Amino acid sequence: MLFLHQTYQGFAHLPEVGDALVAANLPPPGVIVDYDVRDQGHVESAAASAAPLTPLIADPGVVRFARSLIGRRPPASWVRRSEPGTRPEWTQMADEALAAQRNLNPEYLVTPGVEVHGGQGVGQLERSVATARLSFSARRSTDPAWLTRICVHATRDSARTSLMN
Repeated sequence: MLFLHQTYQGFAHLPEVGDALVAANLPPPGVIVDYDVRDQGHVESAAASAAPLTPLIADPGVVRFARSLIGRRPPASWVRRSEPGTRPEWTQMADEALAAQRNLNPEYLVTPGVEVHGGQGVGQLERSVATARLSFSARRSTDPAWLTRICVHATRDSARTSLMN
């Protein structure tokens, strides 16, 4: 079970739920803190207070780009910028997102990716996967396990075929 860090109210009570589950000899739920839903400060404080919730996963977000505020506070740098279009922009986004996650000491690192709709965005999907590969090849020996975030919405058979090829 994973709790999603999407509420502005009540997140502080989630560790209590984890403690209660441990007391009942049940495994504690994990938690996903999300840079796309909360500002960077809230993500960092939620991660710092998440114990005993495990695993801790920090979703780098970027379903929506060019956001100046999330809940009246500045989001992470890669969420504030426009959607990356070039390889250097993708690399910068991934480097910043991974560095921020490393500071949280999560059980997994998550490479940022795009949310692709229909048959559009195949180039962005390919660039996202290439960036994940590049970032993974340059990973640190102290890094935890890695996950890659890819979200594809394909409702037509032709779009699914195009994206899967």
